[in-house]
Amino acid sequence: DLVSFRSPGGIAVNGDGTVIYIADFESNVICRAALLSPYLDKRYPSSWEVRVIAGTGVAGYLNGDGLTAQLHTPIDVAISAVDESLYVSDAGLDKIRHLRSNGGDPRSAANWQVSLFAGSSGVSSTSGFVDGTPGTARFSSPQGLDIGPNGDLYVADFSNGAVRVITPSGIVSTLAGSPSINFKDSTTGALAEFFYVAGVAVDDAGYVYATDYFNDALRRVSPVTGETRTVAGGGATEYVDGTGDNFTITTPKAVALTPSGSVLVGGLRTIHRADRIIDDAAR
Repeated sequence: DLVSFRSPGGIAVNGDGTVIYIADFESNVICRAALLSPYLDKRYPSSWEVRVIAGTGVAGYLNGDGLTAQLHTPIDVAISAVDESLYVSDAGLDKIRHLRSNGGDPRSAANWQVSLFAGSSGVSSTSGFVDGTPGTARFSSPQGLDIGPNGDLYVADFSNGAVRVITPSGIVSTLAGSPSINFKDSTTGALAEFFYVAGVAVDDAGYVYATDYFNDALRRVSPVTGETRTVAGGGATEYVDGTGDNFTITTPKAVALTPSGSVLVGGLRTIHRADRIIDDAAR
């Protein structure tokens, strides 16, 4: 049967590529697409079964099983390599939500539980810029998500212009950036500045690649000090391919890493690939 999405945003894929999770932000649901057989061709829609596993389609905040839980503009989804639970950036409510299977049939929304992972526990949005425990931490329109090699969840805190980190226990800290909107590289994360962070991707060494949306730039952040460097772009409004100091891209949003270490960046109607020319030990 034909499956319809309204506005699919971020996706997450399990380890063997047989299950894809999709955040449909306009429909306020999370969908699960599963390959019907390992022998089927993944390129064909008929090889996949798609079901909603969380959300009623009505924007709101309600925890519980996937049949009754409500989400508000889920932008992205990330999958844990440990237990294949899911993390969702619930941008409309400035929260990070957690989806966990209860061990039953994963195709059924009744077998998924939705809970709050970080952000305000209130039913309405409570935006802000606060580090701390799950209930006290605050975000402002969180968007892109990725999980680092140590299990920490990295968040593109869009309107705060920051890269945030959440430990598996839910403790939130800021790796780089602040609500002071600008364009500034720095040897420390506290002094680095972005103009809205839309996407994040973490490499095997823990370095974070972040798309600086309105600065039209790709930035790289150290996992230890938060040192922020501009990898490519910055300030231009039309895209031009070339070396990092000449490359430009318009409103970069999505970012991902290939197995070989290339960085894929999605801009306005474009997809670019950035490769390191010199693999210096100091990175």
